[in-house]
Amino acid sequence: MQDIENVLKTRIEEDNAETFVVIVPTPAARLKRQRELLRYHDSGTVANLRVHTLAKFVQRLYAQLDWKEKRTRISTGLQALWLRELVDAQSQQSFRPVQDVPVPDSTLSLIVNTINYLNERGTDADEWRGLASDARNTRNPYLTALTELYENYQGKLDPSWIDDKEMHLFLAAHFAPRLMKSAFPCVTLVSVEDFDVLSKADVKLLAQIADMHDMQVYFRPDYQKGNPALFEHVEGLFAEFGDSNVITDEVLAPRSERISYFARHLFKSDSDDSSPLNLHEKIRLVRPADRTDEVEQVAHLIRRRVKSGACQLADICVTYHNTQPYLQRIAEIFPAHGIPYSVTEGHPLAQSPLVKAIFSCLTEDAVPPESPYFSEGEMPPRENEMTPADFQTYFNALLEKGEVIRNILNSPDAIESSVISSEIAAYQALDALVKELCGSFDEPAETTHHYHEYVQWLRLMAAHTTYPTLETNGGVHILSLSELRSLDFDTVILGDFTDGRFPTSHRPDALLPETHVRSESDRQCEQRFLFYTALKAFRNRLYLISPERENESALIPSPFLAQLERVAKIGAEDVETTGEFSHVSFLRKYGQYVWATEAPETDFGDARWPRTLPLVNHAALVEKSREETHKHLAYEGVLTARSRSALAERRTEPRSVTELETYARCPFQYFADRILELRAPRDDEEGLSPLEKGILSHHILFEFYANRNGQQPDAANFAEAKRQLDEVIERATEEHRHRLSAKQETAIGSDNLFWHIEKERLQIALHRWLKAERDANLPVLPRYFEVNIGRKSGNADAALSREHAISIGGVPLQAKIDRIDVGDGVFNVIDYKTGSSTIRIRDILEGRALQLPVYLEIAK
Repeated sequence: MQDIENVLKTRIEEDNAETFVVIVPTPAARLKRQRELLRYHDSGTVANLRVHTLAKFVQRLYAQLDWKEKRTRISTGLQALWLRELVDAQSQQSFRPVQDVPVPDSTLSLIVNTINYLNERGTDADEWRGLASDARNTRNPYLTALTELYENYQGKLDPSWIDDKEMHLFLAAHFAPRLMKSAFPCVTLVSVEDFDVLSKADVKLLAQIADMHDMQVYFRPDYQKGNPALFEHVEGLFAEFGDSNVITDEVLAPRSERISYFARHLFKSDSDDSSPLNLHEKIRLVRPADRTDEVEQVAHLIRRRVKSGACQLADICVTYHNTQPYLQRIAEIFPAHGIPYSVTEGHPLAQSPLVKAIFSCLTEDAVPPESPYFSEGEMPPRENEMTPADFQTYFNALLEKGEVIRNILNSPDAIESSVISSEIAAYQALDALVKELCGSFDEPAETTHHYHEYVQWLRLMAAHTTYPTLETNGGVHILSLSELRSLDFDTVILGDFTDGRFPTSHRPDALLPETHVRSESDRQCEQRFLFYTALKAFRNRLYLISPERENESALIPSPFLAQLERVAKIGAEDVETTGEFSHVSFLRKYGQYVWATEAPETDFGDARWPRTLPLVNHAALVEKSREETHKHLAYEGVLTARSRSALAERRTEPRSVTELETYARCPFQYFADRILELRAPRDDEEGLSPLEKGILSHHILFEFYANRNGQQPDAANFAEAKRQLDEVIERATEEHRHRLSAKQETAIGSDNLFWHIEKERLQIALHRWLKAERDANLPVLPRYFEVNIGRKSGNADAALSREHAISIGGVPLQAKIDRIDVGDGVFNVIDYKTGSSTIRIRDILEGRALQLPVYLEIAK
């Protein structure tokens, strides 16, 4: 096989760059690949060098179509708007949690993502018709609603419009060699590089290009034969290309010894190498206290690397599986440390400060007070009923009269060109949406709509549109792991390295037909490859940042850590966060300082703090009085003799272990919950509350074991146990649905989408539990279930339950022990938990986690 890299190098040296096209996964990879190819020419400049992302490559091919064939491309915002209108108009109401209420935006996003995913996987018109037939035959309400929605959406698109995914499908179905020859007249070689995922439509398109006369197409993924645990999905792409003329080149570029080692051994269960790589100094695990402390420590690591001369800011990358939850913290903390940064991942347009200000004007018919984006003055006149052209004119007049562009350029942040470019990008994106909206009406030009309808439509489009938030030359790069492909940096910092966030917990694809559902193993393989991408991307240092807690819940490091430690020796690092702090971090540090100091200072010569610090000081001293000094008794509730007598009587009342734990964590919360009986209002939820999930799970497990007479699932009877569990889940969830329906004005139908999702999530969780029970292989068997002590409600074990409380340490206690397993001279007490919190030994020893030790004592 030819060395393709040398072929590309030779063509560049001979000034024949116009004869090939390189296709890469991301815009960042495109810039990097361009720089690499430019180095092959002595002058460092190359004419007609074509490096494209796949999306841009497809758009260029589509642009060559005859005007009679070509349709206008729509944005994701307009796609979401049209689908919302079509869903609301459907006769079936499967997508609504409550009848006759608009579809929630989260559900709309799910619908958009499902339709785009099915199209991306190559679901053509014939397959959609097959899905519709399946829906009718199986009477599946979700699939029926989805296929009906897709048919109506296609009717909306035809014959004038096309979305991005449909564009790929159209080209795959109607490709002609003239399109390639017209778009790239001299090209004879196409190099498709570093993809580990391709849609079926794109595979088909590339295969057709490879069939052209005098055309070669090379597929060049990063791949290592013999390690399917890491590269199984890449092998799947090889199989999809099958007998086509696409040439698969299994090694993209020469790898370093370290990367080759990871490619051979990472995640491989039967790895034949017993000597792990020594990467103690190159890969370091950092365990900050929480997510805010995580970003603070990342900032200190960056400053330390730059200050030591190890690298420049532009050679550092901070990456997450999902960057969105961290962008606000980064925006608060990095500037406080003087760290410029660039975010290339799109940010929701509706969250742009400029766009929020514009919507405030549109909604309130007034300029927001002290707005940095609008000059003071009267709003332009408008009518309530407007044609699309009228609304376009009004919108333009509003921005022009408010001098928005001038105010952006003259803002206090104007010295930061990156801030200006970000706000200009948001301005341009919103302006493009207005033009697209006003040009999308298939009706006579004089037709009018109410002004506020336009604003509502535009707001929904903005919520489903992204724009580049910040780009800074020479700053730290903030990237998602998927954007990290093909890139490399001196230092990579992988944040949020915790179980459930990376890899993410498996969630069911609620709307996908069974034939198209992505398996958990598929997701695992894709996320393993993303971790491998991070291991490839660093040259000298990789930091794995795994926060210890989130609020009251302990966080567990990613299971990928154990896989890495199996093949490599890594180090751990404590980060000293002394010096400058962000606003949030400073206040937290100041609270710790007040706690440890008798007479804390409040004047630090900083204009930001004179009103804030005395309040923090007072609050901390009051709390310190309650726990240590007792100098401020007014805040500790000095009791009268009558109050003391009433409290003495309450000592004889039985307590639950949960009450004691609440008191140990926070006496005031106990006072509010148990004495004042205050309850926080429940948020409107589209699914079951945590309490309802817990009750339902306990009921299912009680019935499951009662039916099995305590028999533990093992390898021999696992399939039968799983079948029995599914029967109990089906029966119990239906009973629970009927009970909930009886309490609500509107019944929850069996075809309710949200109920279906909650039921499927519960089933996935219980299947995992069943597998864990099978794999535990403990020398005990389940014997007693739902042992009630001092209470009569619900299911109860007849042998051990008792109506009277048990006194431990002079405190009468109530309890409900979920399960007791008994073996030869041993027993286990098991308490089921449906949440994500983890009980630590330290919490048990310090009296904050009493449930298991108390239950053990009761069981004895």
